[in-house]
Amino acid sequence: MGRRKAREVIVKLLYQMEIVKDNLDNLAEQYFAENNVAPEDQALIRDQVKGIGDNIALIDEKIKGHLKSWDLERLSKPDLAILRNGVYELFFRNDISTGIVINEAVMLCKKYGTDDSYAFVNGLLGNLAKSRE
Repeated sequence: MGRRKAREVIVKLLYQMEIVKDNLDNLAEQYFAENNVAPEDQALIRDQVKGIGDNIALIDEKIKGHLKSWDLERLSKPDLAILRNGVYELFFRNDISTGIVINEAVMLCKKYGTDDSYAFVNGLLGNLAKSRE
């Protein structure tokens, strides 16, 4: 599957969490039951889903702190899912470079977001990356 596809699955699970209001862990297990996912990919997805779930309040605070004249609730659900994953990777994953995190988020926005999503997400994650240094 690879990291890119795993990241896409994680973003879909985050989006689904917002829509159906279910636990991320439950949604991941349901996904694995319905799809053929290699054990090493399941481990990667479970690890990231657990990390995001355990730190979602902090992740959301970091996003809120960089929104100008916007509330978290006003963000589109796909953008929010992509941002949550990106912020988690920026602040909790030392094995992924900042450039890769932002680039992957932009690619996901181009696939699942609106026409302006990629610029918004790129700017917000870029500002967050600068703030952590």
